Amino acid sequence: MLSPAPLPARAASGRSTARELGFDPAKIKPKNPVRPKKMQTKELNNGRLAMIGIAGMLVQELVNGQDILG
Repeated sequence: MLSPAPLPARAASGRSTARELGFDPAKIKPKNPVRPKKMQTKELNNGRLAMIGIAGMLVQELVNGQDILG
């Protein structure tokens, strides 16, 4: 049985992000410390918009009684 590799120490807040743990396989982490926050905000906004879109599709399906994708 394989044992998991040890993880680095956690941040002071007790929570770690994947980047803090060194996970950046595409090497897209910006060198400027302000840019990761901007990228994170953009990703959160995109995810929220996608969730609103899916909710709209669900409401449309419930109102019409017809399958959207099938």
